[in-house]
Amino acid sequence: NAKGKFYENCIDGVMFVDNTLSGSGEQDPGVLKLRNKIMESLEEQLQLPIPLTWLPVSFVLRQHAKEKGVSWLQLKDVEEVVTKACSQDEDGDEVNVSDVLSFYHSLGHIRHYADNRHLHDIVFTDIHWLTNVISVLFCPQPKEKQEAKFKSQHDELEEHGILTESLAIALWEK
Repeated sequence: NAKGKFYENCIDGVMFVDNTLSGSGEQDPGVLKLRNKIMESLEEQLQLPIPLTWLPVSFVLRQHAKEKGVSWLQLKDVEEVVTKACSQDEDGDEVNVSDVLSFYHSLGHIRHYADNRHLHDIVFTDIHWLTNVISVLFCPQPKEKQEAKFKSQHDELEEHGILTESLAIALWEK
């Protein structure tokens, strides 16, 4: 009985998996049952049906960004990658890229700020990198690490919380 345990919200039931069937082309009923339970749980939590074609998208986006040597992608690139990765959903409909991004944003795998006019065309694929960039704003650099030409702007940020565009760009590029 899981009631009152830290894992009480996990998937109920026992699913027996036959590892010897892997790669044989035969579907293991235990794996199918587990997959269905996971999908039901996701749909319940997110209030959105999740097509199986969406599952590799987060990985594919991160790989695409890594190949380009960046931690974020332009929305137009993401739309192409997601459309290619998903092809079509199970109903034969075109994939709704916005729903896919919302799904992975809610899981914390990516960050896409669709409602922000300054950021809506950017999809952040490396959350750790984004956190580090944001932390620069909340954790001022030691004086000796600050570039001399931005000293007054660093002071303004630290003392009054005002971030100039030129300092933001300089910090972003680091």
